[in-house]
Amino acid sequence: IMSVDRALVAAARPRVHEDIAREARGLVLIKTHNARGTDHGHPRVNTRVSTGAIYVIRNPIDVAISFAKFQGVSIDRAITDMATSSFGTNLSPTTLHTIFGTWSKHVESSTGREDPAVHVTRYEDMLERPRETFAALTRHLRMAPTVEAIDAAIDLSSFDRLRAAEQRGGFRERPDTAQLFFRAGRAGQWRDQLTRAQVDRIVRRHGTQMARFGYLP
Repeated sequence: IMSVDRALVAAARPRVHEDIAREARGLVLIKTHNARGTDHGHPRVNTRVSTGAIYVIRNPIDVAISFAKFQGVSIDRAITDMATSSFGTNLSPTTLHTIFGTWSKHVESSTGREDPAVHVTRYEDMLERPRETFAALTRHLRMAPTVEAIDAAIDLSSFDRLRAAEQRGGFRERPDTAQLFFRAGRAGQWRDQLTRAQVDRIVRRHGTQMARFGYLP
């Protein structure tokens, strides 16, 4: 696919966001892995037609493991990719290109300045304090569910349920490079799977943003 196609996609993306907002009836959630910023001069996220965002962050030392499995590469390669400013995915017949940049720049792009429209949620808090974490998330969405409704939603979206559903019927976002999309669903895997040298590489590159979110002692 020629590079000119990326420019066309970049120009079309904010217009698609406008169309979605124009035709929406109620709350519409759009997932993206793009870092905030521009692509060929066009915004990757059209904030003019969005009322806010939820940004989910995860400890990069664990991200390296999951990302390596997802991409079908070594952990060392994943660590390198997470530190590469130009890193992203290419256009394909079924997917659009995505611009990640480095893990730190990705985090900074959405959380670097105070913005009440952006609600930041740590993956680890979703696991350790699900009721409190999801209650805060629903308040950001201007929702007022009961405690029972929150508990039911947490149960229905639990990792075990999602993994069982994938094993029964597959999951369309699983790439060919990964055996499963829902692989482990727990924090702290780095203690068993990363070497000290690998941990040090990640901390040296991303320590500033890690410290902001409590990922360094």
